[in-house]
Formats: sequence, structure tokens, C-alpha cells
Amino acid sequence: MSTAQRRILLYILSFIFVIGAVVYFVKSDYLFTLIFIAIAILFGMRARKADSR
Repeated sequence: MSTAQRRILLYILSFIFVIGAVVYFVKSDYLFTLIFIAIAILFGMRARKADSR
């Protein structure tokens, strides 16, 4: 798997977790909202780190 493919995969994963966070926010389950946002930020940071290489 090339770095470009891995970067795109990380961005897609972070986008999925953001959608999950929105769903849990609508259900007013704020603990899972925070967990999903934290995971999405983590994937976004890793994707950005792969960008800078």
C-alpha cells in the first residue's frame, strides 16, 4: 500500500468517525461523542503527518 493510499484511507476513517460522533451527539450520548471525536482527530493527525513526509 502506497503512502497516498494510506493517507486517503486515514482521511476516510476520520470522516467516518466524525459522522459517528454526530450520530451519537444527536442521540445525546456525549461520552461516545467525545470518544469518536478523539479517534477522528487521532486519524486526522496521522494522515497529516503522512502528508508532511
